[in-house]
Amino acid sequence: MAPLLNKFSFLLILLTSIINGYSQGEESNTLKENQNFEKDYQEKTDFKKYRKRAEEISAWQIQNLKFGAIVVRFQNNNLKIEACKRIGDIKREKEIRAETQFYIKTMMKAFALNFNFCKVYFMYAQSSDSLLKGVRKGIFIDSSLKVNNEIVMTEKFYLLAEKDYVYNSSIGFVKEDTAKFVRENGPKTIDVAVVLKNKYGHQLKTPFPFFVKRAFLKSSSQYLNVTSIETSPGKFENISYWISKDITLEKQGEYLEELNLRLIHFHDVSKGAFLTDKSIQPFLY
Repeated sequence: MAPLLNKFSFLLILLTSIINGYSQGEESNTLKENQNFEKDYQEKTDFKKYRKRAEEISAWQIQNLKFGAIVVRFQNNNLKIEACKRIGDIKREKEIRAETQFYIKTMMKAFALNFNFCKVYFMYAQSSDSLLKGVRKGIFIDSSLKVNNEIVMTEKFYLLAEKDYVYNSSIGFVKEDTAKFVRENGPKTIDVAVVLKNKYGHQLKTPFPFFVKRAFLKSSSQYLNVTSIETSPGKFENISYWISKDITLEKQGEYLEELNLRLIHFHDVSKGAFLTDKSIQPFLY
């Protein structure tokens, strides 16, 4: 019986190895099909080449941003609001509206007071596709949080800015002809106040100063009570809700002032940089 069992075990292991080998081969082929980007580097010997490429691309981006624009995109949380409506949770619906409104207005004021490196526009995230397709009016909002058709973006180069996490990126530098098909994944590494991304929504890479970390909040004493919501221009409704003191004009102003100074410094040290690697041209967008 023992020899029979050994023979059966051997056949089972062999069959399992064949199946696993086939599955891994299929997975590898799928990965190659999905990764339509140029890999950064695989070994230490390639790092110098990657770093040089990163420096030249970053220098090109900051020089163009100086005469370009940042488009800040906000979530309007309409899905959450509609969900509250459907279940009749009016209180939570009002809280979400108030929190969303407070954050957006605070950020718009903070940019106006603390950021002057380049022109800034504001829009809701659902307008991202329109912006990418070349729409330059009818998508930007003003201080009333409504789309203002008179706001027209004339700058050709722009970066996106938003509150998000910095990711351990799953992609390298992506050529523009495939950028819209590539989605950035990877584990979250840093919770940031603002992160800059290219027009396809891919976070930038160092040495470009593309994010500012949020402050660490220790306790509930770091919360602020807000007692009203603006339902229409000049009209307010009483409502009590709490927001993090991290989302105040003062704190957001500190973050944006830091971003502004970093961009100014990086622009200054990048002046006079020349593109020596012609192969990076497809990555400049």
